[in-house]
Amino acid sequence: MADIFYSEYSVELNQLFQVALGINNPWYIENVHLDKSSNNLEIKINFTVGAKFNCPGYNAECSVHDTREKRWQHLNFFNYCCYLSARIPRVSCTNCGKTTQVETPFAREGSGFSLLLECMMLQLAKIMPVNEVAKLFNISDDRVWTVIHHYVPQAVKATDWSMVKNIGIDETSRKKGHNYITTVTDLDTNTVIYVTVGKDAATVNSFAEELKKRGMEANQIQNICSDLSPAFILGIRNNFPNANRTFDKFHVVKIVNKAVDEVRAKESISNELILKSKYSLLKNPENLTANQKIKLESILAEYTQSGEAYKLKLKFQDLFKLPSRHEAELYLTDWILSVQNSKIPQMKKLAKSIKRHWDGILSWFNNKLSNGKLKALNCGIQNLKRRAKGFRTLTNFKSLIYLVMGRLSF
Repeated sequence: MADIFYSEYSVELNQLFQVALGINNPWYIENVHLDKSSNNLEIKINFTVGAKFNCPGYNAECSVHDTREKRWQHLNFFNYCCYLSARIPRVSCTNCGKTTQVETPFAREGSGFSLLLECMMLQLAKIMPVNEVAKLFNISDDRVWTVIHHYVPQAVKATDWSMVKNIGIDETSRKKGHNYITTVTDLDTNTVIYVTVGKDAATVNSFAEELKKRGMEANQIQNICSDLSPAFILGIRNNFPNANRTFDKFHVVKIVNKAVDEVRAKESISNELILKSKYSLLKNPENLTANQKIKLESILAEYTQSGEAYKLKLKFQDLFKLPSRHEAELYLTDWILSVQNSKIPQMKKLAKSIKRHWDGILSWFNNKLSNGKLKALNCGIQNLKRRAKGFRTLTNFKSLIYLVMGRLSF
């Protein structure tokens, strides 16, 4: 037979499923029906005769006015698709004068899934692509995204920001060169607390507005770590004038590397020795391959601007090994003098940029704040992109960042 009704042990079986589903009085399992031809397990839920239910809008017990039949997909039962069905009561409330559908303990209103299945979707979406989650339950990925978009905004809104004092701001793209988003991270808990579209000053404005909506003052934010983006600098200055601004040392070293690479690119046009030396000059000595070491030694053995720029880069990196801001200021002053004496245009331009951002760079010695944690989170975001092979919409991208890196409580 294709269809099987469990009758001999129906009482015990119903009780087993009732416990498994967490169903309590007045709800109970009426029957369990297995359809082998369609690989479906149907679980029928009912409520006791004469049961009363609370009005959703007014906390008072009311009599049942009528019922409406509903059906929800549930967690798979071994290799069977499992479904719950029930008559959902509507109650007539004498207090509010409305006839309203009651809430059930096993599914939310408007969803085609049980609460347990939605919970499983959220957990699986943290560790695997959404389209793979959809395949597990034989549904479209749009339906999984609908569940994510229902719960994530609620959890984000309920997140407590009262202890947030030190933040990191960074941007990333949905896919290479397209649609940037900006993330704000609580550097004390290593948690993404805010995600917004764009990478300009308006993104910082948006975060400041969200603080106000939550009843918090801008002065609550004591330290902000970011890259040297003029847009971020402007946004921080306008919205958080009293916060200490620290430029992330990884991004500072990055602009030094960029200047060295500009020297290499220009010099390679007229000097064959510099050809194919990009990674020899950009990598730190301990990370060089054998061939890259040989190439670097050849460059350093002769007078080249690339070799001199490389030495200046290494000296700059030693800045962050110093024990105090006072020593760092003296060291950086000497370093800038060395650059100015080098007669390398690209490095001189770099020195001017360092001087413009002097306080933000040296602020690191006061608080040791760095977007290193944020950089790790950014790597996680890149992994999300690779896992999903890009995102069709920024809304999906934002929601998944919150879900995976926001430590949300559902």
